[in-house]
Amino acid sequence: MVQRLKGKRFNRFIRNINATPAVSKDILHVKINDTVGLELDYDNTAGTYGIDILELPFYDNSKGVSNYSHAYPPCLIPTAIRLMKDYVEEHGGTFQTLRKYERENDKNFFEYFEKRTGIPYDDLIMYKP
Repeated sequence: MVQRLKGKRFNRFIRNINATPAVSKDILHVKINDTVGLELDYDNTAGTYGIDILELPFYDNSKGVSNYSHAYPPCLIPTAIRLMKDYVEEHGGTFQTLRKYERENDKNFFEYFEKRTGIPYDDLIMYKP
């Protein structure tokens, strides 16, 4: 299992990714731009984060593009967020254009993540600590 970040390390992690805690410290919100945000959901069993793309404002989380909740270890979260920002900008920069792109092209962030990092996405979702 990936070691859970605690105390000062967790606080530094939150600052580094520019996140705000939501209803608990297990759910973090990161604003990408005026229409797109990310929700990071901590999995206590695996010690990893899931990522969901949401339309802002955060309080209405029924408006998600896709669920990317497949075992991002904390060390990859800053990279995933940076790539997610690029991904959103490259596909119109708004929640609506991103949703349209994904629906029409049957593409998701995981393909973009794999292409940009060289890390096989299946390695993330199949990883067992």
